[in-house]
Amino acid sequence: MPPTFWNCLKLARVVRILPPAREQFQSVGFAQLQQQLRYQKAQAAQTASNIQVELGTQVVRLHDRVAALEKLAYAASSSSASRQG
Repeated sequence: MPPTFWNCLKLARVVRILPPAREQFQSVGFAQLQQQLRYQKAQAAQTASNIQVELGTQVVRLHDRVAALEKLAYAASSSSASRQG
């Protein structure tokens, strides 16, 4: 069924109304994207902080372990030297 004059006129009115609505919708969409980006940045910052803390903890543990092994190695070498001497 071909469009009637009145249907074309209604369509023309809708088309004239749409651009502001489209712009408003786009600005709302943009604001939502900005909010989502802020949230993801905050998550990334928290994750980076958590990783930094975890790495620091592991470095301290590793340092303590190396110190303990060095102490054991020194004790073993001292004991061996005293038996030989």
